[in-house]
Amino acid sequence: MEKSCRNCANFGLYYKKGDGKFYQTNIGTCSAKGCQVQKYESCDFWRDGSANRKKRRERAIKVLERTLDELTIIRQILQEDKENDN
Repeated sequence: MEKSCRNCANFGLYYKKGDGKFYQTNIGTCSAKGCQVQKYESCDFWRDGSANRKKRRERAIKVLERTLDELTIIRQILQEDKENDN
């Protein structure tokens, strides 16, 4: 694995708000150094961040599944209301 900041557990990437979504920047914060760094830099504080990424991905999938269930329920309610109005 490449030992750049973007793959480090200590690195938090900055995002820029755009039109309706967020865009990644090339800088972020290093929690080990306590300063801003470029995502392609490297240092002696590098730690493997793959375990953190896996946990975040699993949590995101669970949240998306719950959100999809909630949206399905809302859609059903709105469809029933529409049918009752006709």
